Amino acid sequence: AQGVQVQDALPTPFTYASTATITATGSTRTSTTNPAAASANPLWSAWDLAAGQSLVIQFSANINAATPAVYQNSATVSYLDPLRTVSTTTISATFNGSLAGNTADDVTVTPAANLVITKTDGITNIQGLALTTYTITVKNNGPSAVTGAAFKDPVAANMVKTAVSCTSASGCPVAASVTIAALEGGTGILVNLTNGQTLSFSVTVALTTATVGATVTNTATITPPAGTTDPNTVGAGSQNSISDTNTINNVPPPILSGNVYLDSNHSSTVNPGEPGIAGVTITLQPAAGPNIIVVTNASGAYTSSVAPNMAYTIIETDLAGYISTTSNTLNVAVLLTNIINQDFLDYRGSRISGTVFRDDGYGNTTNTLTANDALQNNLESGLSGVAVSVLSGTTTIDAALTDGSGTYTLWIPFGSASSLNLVETLNQYAATG
Repeated sequence: AQGVQVQDALPTPFTYASTATITATGSTRTSTTNPAAASANPLWSAWDLAAGQSLVIQFSANINAATPAVYQNSATVSYLDPLRTVSTTTISATFNGSLAGNTADDVTVTPAANLVITKTDGITNIQGLALTTYTITVKNNGPSAVTGAAFKDPVAANMVKTAVSCTSASGCPVAASVTIAALEGGTGILVNLTNGQTLSFSVTVALTTATVGATVTNTATITPPAGTTDPNTVGAGSQNSISDTNTINNVPPPILSGNVYLDSNHSSTVNPGEPGIAGVTITLQPAAGPNIIVVTNASGAYTSSVAPNMAYTIIETDLAGYISTTSNTLNVAVLLTNIINQDFLDYRGSRISGTVFRDDGYGNTTNTLTANDALQNNLESGLSGVAVSVLSGTTTIDAALTDGSGTYTLWIPFGSASSLNLVETLNQYAATG
């Protein structure tokens, strides 16, 4: 065969890159035509091949395909007709890659996506027990889109996550799937990224150590879904994992402290000689991060390091047999300095409270149907100045006068008899209950 030339019909969007080798066994190349760069139909010519001689061309192509698929590749060889009556008459033979059974030419393009993750909280030193917020971005440098890439931020030592959110204007996963549990879990938060798309996340953590010089490291990863190739997943060039490390500085965290006192005279104020109460549980509840549980010592004091720049709710849990004479809850805003004297007062015993009122049915729109029913209805007013006492036999345990609204409170010390009498002293009135 004379004037042999070979042309390859590359499938869209493949283009010619370069010729690797041309092996012409026993043949003679009579002219030299090589493919143009980026050609979609590369052409090589021309050779004279005698019977039994062969020609093998190996070349490479650029696969400019972002869409995964199986691509067929056809090629045609043409040569001068040996029986030609006209000098330009040629014969050609084509390998049709699209025909069923012709699979040797098939090129399978799988998804490929260069995923990149970045992470920073903008600092390298941090105060012990403080909060810090990381900004994490995940980007798809393509060429393929990805569906279900796994974004993870596993549990890390010396810190606990308090919040996570996707902060991008669009493209975020469903909000219900953006949780700490998912972020730290086996599947991670699944994200979909088109070619060139970036998503941003905010992750807040609370440090759980105050050891000066200790380091806290947090790592995040992005992993392509099964079946997608990422060129930079492992080794020194990996862009799929990023860590941020902070060092605990030598500024100690602030201290929050207080006492629980025995309010012997139930005055709601600390009086000289009133001792502290040991063994009381105090819960320090931050606006973000884990609770801190402390117990009062032998003198009734409690103390704990806390996070700076944080609001705390302090909750006292009364011991059995004690009741509070002040609120069981305090709210404080901790900045950078110590917070002291966050105190609670407890009385050991119990109390009785109630109201003495005119049971006259006043305020009832249907005359006096509620009078003398032993219930304070409608506008029935309290009686002030009524003496109320609690007795153990003939011994008065406590006594009080009702206030302007008719209410009273009586205090029963710990260890009093279990059976007591409540007595009111009335002038010009008869009891209805």
